[in-house]
Amino acid sequence: MGKLLFWQDWHRTYRNLLYLISAPFFVAITFFILSIGRGEKYAIQQEVETEASRIAVQAGHVQKGIFDFPITTDNFLLTQKFLGSDITINNTGIYLYFCLFAFAVIIFLSVIPSLPRLYFMGGMLAFVLFLAQLNTENLHFPGPFKHLLLAILVISYLGASFYFHSFKKEASLKVRLVIFSLLTVLMGFLIQFFCKEISYPFLSLAVHSIPAAVFLSIIFIIIIAPEIVRGFLHLITYSGSGQGVGNDRHFMLITLVYLINVLFIYLKNSGVINWNIFYLNEFLLLMLSAVLGFWGLKERSEKVQGAIPFYPLGAFLFLAVGSVCLATIGYGFFTSNDSIIEAFEDVIVYAHFSLGLMFFIYVLVNFHSLLRKNYAVSKVVFDPRKMPYSLAVFVGVGGIVFFMLRANFLPFYQAMAGYYNGIADWQLKEDKRFLAKQYYKRARIFQVLNHRSNYSLASLSRQEGDQSAALNYFKQAAKKNPTPFDYINISDIYQDRGMFFDALFTLKEGIQKFPGNGALYNNLGLLYAQTNVLDSALIFFQSATNDKKAILEGQTNQLAIWVKSGVDLPVDSLEQRFQNNDHLPLKTNLALLGSLNQFVLNEGRQEDDWKKWEKLNLFTFTNTYNTAFNQRNFKDSLRQTVLGTQIRSSGNKDYQEDLKRLQAFRFYQQHKINQSLELLQPLADQVVGRKSYYNELMGLIALDQDAPLKASEFFKRAGLESEKLQMEYAVALTEAGKKKDALLAWEELLNSSQKEIATLMIQIFESQAKDLEPESDEIKYQAACVWLAQEDWKRFDEIKGNLKQQKFTFKVFERAMEKALATKAINRAKGFMNKINDMSGLSLEEVKQRDRLNLQLFIEENLFEDLASTLPDVVQRADKEDYELHEMINLAKAILAQERKEFKDADELFQQVVKENNFFDLGIRAAANYFDQIRQQEEIAYQMLLSGLKADPYSRRIREAYIMQCLKMGLNSFAESALVDLSDQIPAEQFILFKLSYEAKRKERQQSPW
Repeated sequence: MGKLLFWQDWHRTYRNLLYLISAPFFVAITFFILSIGRGEKYAIQQEVETEASRIAVQAGHVQKGIFDFPITTDNFLLTQKFLGSDITINNTGIYLYFCLFAFAVIIFLSVIPSLPRLYFMGGMLAFVLFLAQLNTENLHFPGPFKHLLLAILVISYLGASFYFHSFKKEASLKVRLVIFSLLTVLMGFLIQFFCKEISYPFLSLAVHSIPAAVFLSIIFIIIIAPEIVRGFLHLITYSGSGQGVGNDRHFMLITLVYLINVLFIYLKNSGVINWNIFYLNEFLLLMLSAVLGFWGLKERSEKVQGAIPFYPLGAFLFLAVGSVCLATIGYGFFTSNDSIIEAFEDVIVYAHFSLGLMFFIYVLVNFHSLLRKNYAVSKVVFDPRKMPYSLAVFVGVGGIVFFMLRANFLPFYQAMAGYYNGIADWQLKEDKRFLAKQYYKRARIFQVLNHRSNYSLASLSRQEGDQSAALNYFKQAAKKNPTPFDYINISDIYQDRGMFFDALFTLKEGIQKFPGNGALYNNLGLLYAQTNVLDSALIFFQSATNDKKAILEGQTNQLAIWVKSGVDLPVDSLEQRFQNNDHLPLKTNLALLGSLNQFVLNEGRQEDDWKKWEKLNLFTFTNTYNTAFNQRNFKDSLRQTVLGTQIRSSGNKDYQEDLKRLQAFRFYQQHKINQSLELLQPLADQVVGRKSYYNELMGLIALDQDAPLKASEFFKRAGLESEKLQMEYAVALTEAGKKKDALLAWEELLNSSQKEIATLMIQIFESQAKDLEPESDEIKYQAACVWLAQEDWKRFDEIKGNLKQQKFTFKVFERAMEKALATKAINRAKGFMNKINDMSGLSLEEVKQRDRLNLQLFIEENLFEDLASTLPDVVQRADKEDYELHEMINLAKAILAQERKEFKDADELFQQVVKENNFFDLGIRAAANYFDQIRQQEEIAYQMLLSGLKADPYSRRIREAYIMQCLKMGLNSFAESALVDLSDQIPAEQFILFKLSYEAKRKERQQSPW
């Protein structure tokens, strides 16, 4: 161990300096290993492009008679495609390389003054040439001439070196290290503060230092190349005692195996063989040689005295030059500069084979007999008997030259290409794109098929929109040292050009070369999905999920395929599977899948995210939208508030229409009809190209709220351009009892695909009950609805008893009772209610409808005791999503609070009834009556009735109440105008009865004192 840790015998000062100088060496090894491990990933990243498409999802439906109209809106479906990024110039690795190089220069400058004059002068000449190679004029240092900075550097460093060499020879190495370190730091500050015309001055110095770094690295590789063979010799013979035989065979066998493996590497790199066998890694050999070389250099220096003694200067220089070599290769990997990497690969193989072989021959020539006798040859290996070590080195270097000549100096051209790639990178960082392209093209002159230049040029062409050039360069990049990104980008360009099969075959070729790459499988799945070959797409997405770098995107696209295929999936199982997954696109698609399958996901845990997402991007917006839509039934005040904040945010202008529509749907689903229409009406007026959609949507909402004439107005504004709109318009007129207009609307549909239903509806208008006797209950139910709308009780009474199925009987009596209450036929309504109450075996939904009708009847008849006794049971049966029933419950509670003179509660409840739904004419009339009669607040009552009239000008209840309220408040002209409108809305006999009541009230007002 003492021999192994030989520096323990050094003077403490030098030992401490060794520890200090070895730290950068180990940093270089770490940088070297990390860079090799990540390869091109530092320069080219896997990017994800997310595309959002709109999918129509049913938000509800409006059922009138046998007609069921879906209410649909867009949700968002996300698909994720992988792309290879543009080249990323990451300064961190380049600056780390340059710091290690600068540290090596400081050590060199600290050591060289101790050398003899001739070596000192040669060293300083080399240093000046190095400074000139840095092209410091590129830094635009201010001064009278462009080489001022170079002059300052030369004078400063040469002056200090000459001072230590000639005048201060006794200065210790430690002092020199400190002085040159401080001088280097000072020069760094000088460059930082005065070179303001460029953004990255040190990046320029780093890339221009590459030739010097490569030169030093090659020297280091040559020095350490025999070390692995020497290591074999050391392991086999170090403990030799001279007893026994056989070490020569062991040494020969292991060395020959090693050299043959190195030869295989050479043949593989030269393209001679392509065997599927294990090859040694060139850089592993280098790192192993670099570590062994430290001890090898010590042993060599003890036998072969050179100009620089190993203790301590040689050791320091070895670590410094080793740091440069490892850092330079690390720089090549970190920047994905394959030209430099390939140059080093070749030089390492050339050197390790040639010098390793010559060292092997050198040992056999000099020490074969000792090896056979099992002597410790490693201890005397540098004390040759026949063949001098210098000759072995000379011939070994000659072997390197031979390999270089045989390769037509390819490593030299590769190194030059790598050098120009580095300069191009710097120009690109300086945003000098034209110059960057010229340097990348110059790199291609030295090595046409280097990946780095071609990929960089492809990236620049793609940014400039030159797809042809980008495609050509990506293809060139893929010919040598291809990456998955090359095939991904080539395929993407083909896809943009509509060349489907070229894109497909490119991805398949990429998969053949990179069978485990999930990005390639994912993009191939997307291609198949475009052609609706969904089974194949799912298979490829599943393959993508086997790669942890593509698992989330693959799962997201799987969900997208399931959405498109319309398959019925167990969404609850999927939710449980992905419950801990925070990938927003996946959760967005899951929410869409839930909405399509009418399954509400549990997303309460995202409330904190909602609060943070005031300013939206594509991910947060689509997730907000789909999740909120999926939970639109819930009265979630937090989400309503956040949605309002997001709508008002100036940063969400691109999303405002969708957010407002989402908010409107949430309001509609929660039966907040007023707020919903307040959002939809401006959208219908302002959004170009969507007028028809929003007017149709408002028409369906009005139809759902039993305001068919108002609905028909919206449908007309929508344009009636589609058969669906024409059908909705015809149904609205039918529901309004406008026989003449409805018949015309149905006749318009006789020449459409809806001819059959239009013919049936026309027949119903003209038929008698006996004519429909053979028809199904469904058609009889529709006939009953038509005749009820026309208040044709005679035909209705004839057909109501001819229904066989209870579900249709229930619906008929439900519609009849609502019509009877609307026309004040209370006794008739009570008869229908009795029939409903007598029914047994009702579904839960029918029981809730029965509860609502009972409450409505009690309210109309002022049966407060019955109302109070029935209400608790109704409340208990009502779910929180039964908004229509809750609307009637709240009205009942308000009326009971009024009767109990609990005016504070009554005020709040009546205000709530009016606030949420101006189509709820029964509630508005009751609230107006309360505020007028009980609270003596005529203006509030008037405004409530006016709001109801604006929502539905055709509501009989509201118009009659409005006329009487105007009359009471002395607004006679308003009352007279509204009376004229009423005459056009109700049958003549009913208008006469109301007119009598109106005249009596008017006379009473005239006779009352002022």
